[in-house]
Amino acid sequence: MTASKNYKFPSEFDPVPILNVLTGSRAHGTESPTSDIDLRTIYVQPTRVIIGIGAEQPFQRLKGIDHSAWEVHRFLKMALDNNPTILEVMLSSAEQSGTPEVAIRELFPYFLSRRRIFHCYRGNAHKQRHLAVQAQNPDRRSKCAAHYLRILFNGIELLQSGDFTVRIVDSEIGDAVMRAKQGLLSLDEVTTLGQDLEARLETAYLNSTIEEQWNLEPINELLLSLRQKYW
Repeated sequence: MTASKNYKFPSEFDPVPILNVLTGSRAHGTESPTSDIDLRTIYVQPTRVIIGIGAEQPFQRLKGIDHSAWEVHRFLKMALDNNPTILEVMLSSAEQSGTPEVAIRELFPYFLSRRRIFHCYRGNAHKQRHLAVQAQNPDRRSKCAAHYLRILFNGIELLQSGDFTVRIVDSEIGDAVMRAKQGLLSLDEVTTLGQDLEARLETAYLNSTIEEQWNLEPINELLLSLRQKYW
């Protein structure tokens, strides 16, 4: 991927991108020829802008690309919620490497909370199941059904090992996720698979060795070091 090299910030603010990753179906291995390109960026707003008179400026976007960008402070706070979409950004293959990017990935275990993982992954999965049931468009229904299964399985992995498979097609649930996305599984079949995964998720939660609460100290140290480096 090279599209992100064309992104520009307003020069007077001069933010520094420290992590660019590909997410979504192209990272999961479930893409089709017409799938969107989902880019996610973490950037550092210079400290002089934060403490001076000025406003944080949004990352400009290219047409035809689904692109989200977050200032590092906001991203780190969102990651503490253990939202599946945000945690995926931390584990997806990097498009652009750098020391801060490596540091963020190395701190991944400190963001994890056993309780938050369980409730957030289960809640996000239930939302996708609801969207699948309500969808009138067959493609939308299949996409949400696949997300439902993927999120549950990733939650199980995370609670069991502190890590999860971004490229879901390479996992034990990969075939089922692909079949769901291709519309080859009925909603009843997806629900049956999901019920089994939800039971496994609860068991994984009860048996998980992940701490109940995240560890803020190393995360805060990273943020402060970035504020010093990118004055």
